[in-house]
Amino acid sequence: MQACIVASCGSPEVAEWAQQPTPIPTPDEVLVEMVAVGLNPADANQMAGVYPGGPKPPFVPGRDGAGIVATPDTAGRFRAGDAVVVLQSASTSLVKGTLSEFQAIRAENLAPLPRGWTFAQGATALVYQTAWQALQLAEMQPHKTVVVTGASGGVGLAAVQLAKCLQGNVIALTRDLQKEARLCSLGANVVYSSLDPQLKAAIQAQTSQLGADLVIENIGGDYVGRAVNWLGIGGTVSCVGVLAGTQATFSIPSVMFKQLAIRGVIVTSLGAQSAQTAWQQLTTKLAEQNFTPVIDTIVPRERLSEGFGRLGQSPFGKIVVALQPDRVRSVAH
Repeated sequence: MQACIVASCGSPEVAEWAQQPTPIPTPDEVLVEMVAVGLNPADANQMAGVYPGGPKPPFVPGRDGAGIVATPDTAGRFRAGDAVVVLQSASTSLVKGTLSEFQAIRAENLAPLPRGWTFAQGATALVYQTAWQALQLAEMQPHKTVVVTGASGGVGLAAVQLAKCLQGNVIALTRDLQKEARLCSLGANVVYSSLDPQLKAAIQAQTSQLGADLVIENIGGDYVGRAVNWLGIGGTVSCVGVLAGTQATFSIPSVMFKQLAIRGVIVTSLGAQSAQTAWQQLTTKLAEQNFTPVIDTIVPRERLSEGFGRLGQSPFGKIVVALQPDRVRSVAH
């Protein structure tokens, strides 16, 4: 079989597809024939060797994925031919990634491909798990105001949809207001330009001068300090991304006097059963609203570096690598 191998750290171009032995699953693992793999900024960081606690070369990158069971686990949780998605938990292997024609994955980290989803859509579980955790850490309640930065990205769109599923008042931020109509169709109540110098005033006006209850912050850098300024009393910043930088400056008095919380979001902090429960909860909510994942681009494995490049070009939705182009758009029944 073919697998993507990172033999030394660097840009995504360092990864090469190479012939490898097909993995032999342990009794608690499932051998999955991968169909689609979603790309995430964290994958590029792991390949560059800058992901905290990330794997050391050689390793197979990729955390998101959907595929077909080739060899079930001995406990019989899955059957040969089942369509499955890969979930993230504390028992996720960062060495045995999904950018491989076959991969042995712990059964506790797999779930059935949701009904009506394509394999490409199934390769987006990580962003939904991340957005759900960001909402749950803030104890999201109906009618609370949620600001989502980088709202057209993978986690951003997942957060917009899930916040709307939880009856939130969703403020989506984007650098490109041409995306406004699409963001509103996916759950945003209002869309503002993240470049607007009057953005704080606009958020205050939208919240009757109370400020937001939660900011799901997907950008990092200076955005964290800005998020502190958008919040009201008792608000929370859920920190997800670092595309704009790993260092932030914010007003300590604002944190103190507004009694704010700044929380980090790491989906691999969850045990496997907790991850399964969260997945069931969030997919049920999505189905109730007829929301499904949004795919920006599907690329063949030969254009993997192009897929990573697309991540930095303000995509609308997820970038997916098709390991089986004839199946990637097939729908689960």
